[in-house]
Amino acid sequence: MTAVSQFEKKNSPEKVVKHLQGFKLMLKHERENDAISAESYQHLYDSADYLMQKWQES
Repeated sequence: MTAVSQFEKKNSPEKVVKHLQGFKLMLKHERENDAISAESYQHLYDSADYLMQKWQES
């Protein structure tokens, strides 16, 4: 998420979306390995989707 924040500050939508896609893959992996709760997974995944939509529209 640090990289996402840096690319947000630089107004680089393509890179924000790319890193959020990687974040979502990492979340899926963590959930499959029971490293995070289903509730946490869903909240973070939905938040990443929201940010991706926001940056794809800009």
